[in-house]
Amino acid sequence: VEGGGSAGLLVEVRDRDKLPPGSYEGKISIEAGGAGTATVQASISVGEPVLAVEPPTLIDFGSQSDTRTLIVRNAGPGKLSFTLSPPGPWLTQAGVTQNGFGPNDPQTVELQLDRTQVPWYGENHEPLSVVSNGIDGPDNPATVHIEVWVHMDDSCGTDDDCEKPGYYCKGGADGGACTLRKKLGEACATGASCKSGCCADGVCCNQACEGACL
Repeated sequence: VEGGGSAGLLVEVRDRDKLPPGSYEGKISIEAGGAGTATVQASISVGEPVLAVEPPTLIDFGSQSDTRTLIVRNAGPGKLSFTLSPPGPWLTQAGVTQNGFGPNDPQTVELQLDRTQVPWYGENHEPLSVVSNGIDGPDNPATVHIEVWVHMDDSCGTDDDCEKPGYYCKGGADGGACTLRKKLGEACATGASCKSGCCADGVCCNQACEGACL
């Protein structure tokens, strides 16, 4: 500055979003010709990403739907990456989502349900996990577990109508329902209701027997 005085100095931080979360310190050297060199201490802080999902706790496919949408947001200042851990091969992610995204770039995940691979009849649920690199706190965990509810039609007339492993048609043609076969030692009425196929003295046995179970 000619004739003395002072001037402001604008310092720009580039590619902050490419830095891992944490605090950074450094020095800036300022040369002023014959006036010498000054050193200024500088520091920046890079915040951690925060995982947020919509819906946060439950996804219900009901008895008819095969698709649902999950929104993954970054509620923090950093860059968020995530992966999905589905409950089984019957639930898959359709399309590709971006990893390393900021707070203004929510990701839409299309979930596809394959009802032929759902392992139950009637209504049941299993957890879908969203695992991220976000900060892990009591209010904003890095991993979120969402219950996926699916209702499968359990009406049947014969055992052949219950194609999923471990089920039989309880009630038959008179309003039957696909029911999970019972384990050894559980109460039974017929051999068809037992996994072993053997029901003796009202109990599922490991093999056929004509006497009373002792």
